[in-house]
Amino acid sequence: MAKRKPVTRPVHKIVAYYPPPREVIDNFAREVCQQLGQKVDAGFNTPEMVWGFASFIKIVAVIYAKHLSKPSDPSTPLDI
Repeated sequence: MAKRKPVTRPVHKIVAYYPPPREVIDNFAREVCQQLGQKVDAGFNTPEMVWGFASFIKIVAVIYAKHLSKPSDPSTPLDI
């Protein structure tokens, strides 16, 4: 009599995603605004623009990290 193979179920690991550190986002925003200020319009290279852009990126990063960390049914397609 042949032996039956044990039924194995896929293991779903819980993965938590976190946004980049504040300093990384601030540096990214500063560099982007400096380059835009040099190549497009000097108005991009102001403290207000850097602060606003960095704030926007921080919000998007938090929302996206929460979305990626949300447990989902692996049989459903990604909704990105």
